[in-house]
Amino acid sequence: MTKRIAIILVAALAVMFPVKSSHALSCLMLHGQEAIDAYPIIVKVTSIDSNEKTYGTFAVEKVYKGDISDNEISVPSFLSRHAEPRKYKSGQLYVLFLKRNEKNGELVNRYCSPEIDLSAMEAYPDNFYYKKRTYDLLEAMDESFAHKTFQKVKALFQ
Repeated sequence: MTKRIAIILVAALAVMFPVKSSHALSCLMLHGQEAIDAYPIIVKVTSIDSNEKTYGTFAVEKVYKGDISDNEISVPSFLSRHAEPRKYKSGQLYVLFLKRNEKNGELVNRYCSPEIDLSAMEAYPDNFYYKKRTYDLLEAMDESFAHKTFQKVKALFQ
């Protein structure tokens, strides 16, 4: 008898107070060689302007990997009802791991991409161990490979 009452009570409460659906945003942040292999475009940039609602504009300092030939790039902010857009401080250095949108070709900075805020990394090196390792791997990459790729792509657009 008490089991029936308990079941009826739980059912009544569920009807009176329905549980709203919730959304979770979880992702596996890649580091090291895995991150380098997973992203076709990796660039060191300085933030010029950041409009958190639409895009970030960056001056390209160095192309580690990919087909970037411009001195300045715009990257749409990650917009989602489940997470805030990324915010960039003007004048700070970042390493961005990017992909291209398959539909329109624009650069995409996915929410789970392992971007590196170089200013924060220098200020708090112990908190950025894995990102520092990733950055060290990028810096150790063959400079001539990055330079040759940049020159080939640049030549295509001239």
